[in-house]
Amino acid sequence: MSDPEPTNPAVPIVPVVLLTGASGYVGGWLIPLLERQPVALRCLARTPDKLRPLVNGPTQVVRGDVLDPPSLAEALHAVHTAY
Repeated sequence: MSDPEPTNPAVPIVPVVLLTGASGYVGGWLIPLLERQPVALRCLARTPDKLRPLVNGPTQVVRGDVLDPPSLAEALHAVHTAY
């Protein structure tokens, strides 16, 4: 009998979903729907402090702007799906 393969802490157990436009009209409707799914929700925001009060505890809010590609590295790390 072989030992189970070690888990890699860099690989998330659940898929990571990145939501852009989270502070907008459509994003505001998607946040509560995605927070109820078996995913790790990450929201992209130019001003994270404005968005943090609108999300639940486990939801990540990261600073970034789609017009500034270098700012997207952290937001896109290990992302499975992006909206």
